[in-house]
Amino acid sequence: IPSFQSNGVLMAAMKEGRRFVEAFLKAMPLMKRLFATCSEEVMGAWKDLQKSTRQMQSLAAHAKTNRVPTLAREAPRLKRALEAIVFQVRSAVQASMPSAGAAFSIGNLKSR
Repeated sequence: IPSFQSNGVLMAAMKEGRRFVEAFLKAMPLMKRLFATCSEEVMGAWKDLQKSTRQMQSLAAHAKTNRVPTLAREAPRLKRALEAIVFQVRSAVQASMPSAGAAFSIGNLKSR
């Protein structure tokens, strides 16, 4: 995260990012049903979502490492939403393709 970013901008990104992920979570039951028939399109949407969740994970880690109180307050709610989306995607993959469920693994996100 560049140092020229203000905390207000980062706070807005964390709040709106969490809202985006929560909106995506509400659509997960539909995406689970569509995954059986339109798996390529749904996987494409999940891949695009993954790019933004990586950025949000980096924001949450930045808030913790730099000990910015306003950002650190928002980080747990953001991380909870990010974890929920990962587990929802995992359950959708395992339900639709039991053989692919073993290939789906959840690991730690590494800072780059």
